[in-house]
Amino acid sequence: NFTMFPQSPLKARWRLVLLSTLLFCGCLSLSGFNPAVLALPAAAGPHMQLPDATLACKNATVLMVGRTTPFSGRDKAIADRLSARGMTVVQRAHDVATVDDAKGKDLIVVSESVYSNVLGDIYKDTAVPVVTWEGWLYPMMGMTAKAENSDFGETYDQQQINVVNPSHDLAAGLSGIVTTHTRPSLFHWGVPNGNAIKIATMSGFDNRYAIFAYDAGVQMVGQIAPARRVGFNLADDYMSQNGAQLFDAAVDWALSCSTPVKQYTLTITIEGNGEVLRIPDQDKYLAGSTVVLVASQAAGWMFTRWEGDINSTENPLVVTMDKELTLRAIFTSNGAEPTATSTPAPSTPTGTPTGMPTNIATSTATATGTATATGTAVATSTVEPTVTEAATATAPPDATATATPTPTSTTAPTNTPSPSPSPSPTYNGSSPLLVAQMNDQLVEDADQDGVSSPGDVIGYVVTIENMGNQRARDVQFAVATDPNTTLIGDSITTSQGTVITNEKAGGGSQIVINIPQLAGNGGQVIIEYAVRINNPLDSATDEIGSQGSVSSANAPGTVTDDPEAQGDANPTLTPIKAQARLRITKTDLLLVDADVDGQVSSGDTLLYVLQIYNDGNAPALDIHMEDTPDAHTTLIPGLVQAGAARVTAGNGAADRRVVVDLDALAGGGTAMTVSFAVVVNADIGNVLLRNQAATTFHDIVGGAGGALVVISDDPDTAAATDATLTNVNLALAQPNQFFLPVIKR
Repeated sequence: NFTMFPQSPLKARWRLVLLSTLLFCGCLSLSGFNPAVLALPAAAGPHMQLPDATLACKNATVLMVGRTTPFSGRDKAIADRLSARGMTVVQRAHDVATVDDAKGKDLIVVSESVYSNVLGDIYKDTAVPVVTWEGWLYPMMGMTAKAENSDFGETYDQQQINVVNPSHDLAAGLSGIVTTHTRPSLFHWGVPNGNAIKIATMSGFDNRYAIFAYDAGVQMVGQIAPARRVGFNLADDYMSQNGAQLFDAAVDWALSCSTPVKQYTLTITIEGNGEVLRIPDQDKYLAGSTVVLVASQAAGWMFTRWEGDINSTENPLVVTMDKELTLRAIFTSNGAEPTATSTPAPSTPTGTPTGMPTNIATSTATATGTATATGTAVATSTVEPTVTEAATATAPPDATATATPTPTSTTAPTNTPSPSPSPSPTYNGSSPLLVAQMNDQLVEDADQDGVSSPGDVIGYVVTIENMGNQRARDVQFAVATDPNTTLIGDSITTSQGTVITNEKAGGGSQIVINIPQLAGNGGQVIIEYAVRINNPLDSATDEIGSQGSVSSANAPGTVTDDPEAQGDANPTLTPIKAQARLRITKTDLLLVDADVDGQVSSGDTLLYVLQIYNDGNAPALDIHMEDTPDAHTTLIPGLVQAGAARVTAGNGAADRRVVVDLDALAGGGTAMTVSFAVVVNADIGNVLLRNQAATTFHDIVGGAGGALVVISDDPDTAAATDATLTNVNLALAQPNQFFLPVIKR
């Protein structure tokens, strides 16, 4: 879907997307623009394409009225365009035109160059369609009421209109904010009555219509329309391709030879947990229009790709509506829910003790007389070799009998807490005995806050010791890392043995170390590895845990113990600081290349898309974002979009900055999207536009106190929290290859 342009004068690090037709903010459609005047096709260049006219349009005879004849300048360009479409154009000057000139004509076109008081209302009752962009004729023709600057008027320094009725033929397949001129021009407008067909307003004004029309037979202001009437903003030698497209549509509709506009449906489904923002959000889209899709993941999820009619990992994704489209946004979990880890209860031994007793239990046998015998069992599994002799309790001298304690006593096992390190267990017999400890430590404090938090690295040190007097054979250590962490592969070391790793389904990794043998009498293996805490982290996660297991061919199995916790079989738990962690990316896109020069220049429109992520594991409260566009640009009011957040400033006619507020944003990677557009000011020369947003918020965990501040980052650079920079009229100091995507029509 893209064409590559090497050696573009844009900085290679930018991600400026030239969109040939971009629908923006629910009301914006922009096409590629033509810098040429409305001239003959031979002079207009390849961008000035003429629409295919029906036979009725090609055979039409048009009466065109201008100030003088023969036409020159903009009037000549309009007449030449009509002629190039196969129409016959009859020219008349405004001071000699008569009502009889309309006889036998299929259409009357009245230029803004006429003096309204000279031409007058001579065509008011003519049953011939009329297209005009002379605002002072609107009340004379019964198209508006008569109050100047209230019912009709003109506005200087305009380039854009807002197409509010995109499904009508008069909209020419365009929608929303449309740049109709390549430089600021004079626009005429009117306020028609409720029977009018209202197509486009002046940008920033909801009730001043730049394009409107009346169908034949409907009630206008003071009279019935004798034929179709069209009010148009302006046709001159600075019209863009969009402006020319709208002019052609006005002519075709007035002549009743419009081509039906095709519309297509865009169906979006979601797999996983997240949402998709459409710009604009509509049920149907005009053929050839373009939609921006922005995927935002929910807490604990990550957007990975688009599937369906388009397969891509781009986000935002720009799609051209040239057919019915169905896409699926795929979100994947950052990790499975943490597996609950419990300390196994000691088993109760049964039968006669063999070799090393299998439980820490106190069994009491009473001998004849006053003797009481006690036997102590260790909580491990049955050990080789098997000792068949019964444990004997020895009575004092006055005892008359010997008592044999039975390990099936119902006395509960006693696990006596031991300080770290645990004392060596009592051991009698000839066999290996394995014990293991796991220590954790913060080895990389990514945010320098002194505590374990998302993005930090936790290191583990595992010590396996054989406290028996025989070597242990085929020892194996295995541990599953917490699913809320990512194993750092090259961090695994062992003092002996072979390392094996693999990924676990649902997140985390499995580490296995095979040790052929471990000497007795204190032989040790030291194992080290490190994990990075996921960032973002699921908002429900306040700790990560790990516990390994040790097995052997000839020794009891065991699990690792956290020496800092009471007991002898505790998982190693690392508390995670609960906090909100905002991150903001700001991407610039070349929305309208008004002069089609392939670089950002005066008159172009830039789209900024901000993504605000909460990568923490606690909600961010009272989010307040402010963004003041560069002084060399002008904010387009009414186009700020912020989803569920409140647009406090930016959509008012006098607003010069964007302010967005949100009460709370959940953690775990939850994102919100803010977008707005600016126009590069005229004749600013070679400058570097700088734009950066600042956001304040409160962390619920931190309690009362000052707000935290986060500034936006350009995601296309390696630098952190750097402003989004845009070159205007500047070539690169050093040649770089830049691939500029262009949507094909």
